[in-house]
Amino acid sequence: RNASPIVVASESAFRTLARRLFNTLTDRLGFAKSWIDQFLSPYLQKLS
Repeated sequence: RNASPIVVASESAFRTLARRLFNTLTDRLGFAKSWIDQFLSPYLQKLS
């Protein structure tokens, strides 16, 4: 929903956008931080 109106010019720009949006949204989910770190960490490293 947050990314749908945004158009990016390249894969690199998309990855940057996805990382920024993910970080912004997960900061709001303080209760889920440990779950995200534990279960999503391997996938997040692939985005870097």
